[in-house]
Amino acid sequence: MNYRKETYPSNLNSLLDKAMLIASDSIEKLNFNNCPGINDLYYELHKTCGVQPEYSVVRDKKVYNAMGYVANIKSGKSKSLNEFKGLYVFGEEIDGKVTPVYVGIS
Repeated sequence: MNYRKETYPSNLNSLLDKAMLIASDSIEKLNFNNCPGINDLYYELHKTCGVQPEYSVVRDKKVYNAMGYVANIKSGKSKSLNEFKGLYVFGEEIDGKVTPVYVGIS
């Protein structure tokens, strides 16, 4: 059984076929012209209150909201939803084609 208490299919090849379809779809979406880059989703915040400047990388909430994504979990001491739980796929562009280099679940 998986983490959702669902039994595995009797034919694991069907599960692998489904995984290949999802992977192909993800690669296709990574190569869309309007697929945002990491620099579109985050920005660097420079603070200068003190002797040494501080730098932070901050999620651009306006961009996420415009794409229809809203935070769905709380993290740290936050009283509001401020993080995203889901699948993350990061790619690298080589010769004009984006290839996944990192896939993670949070």
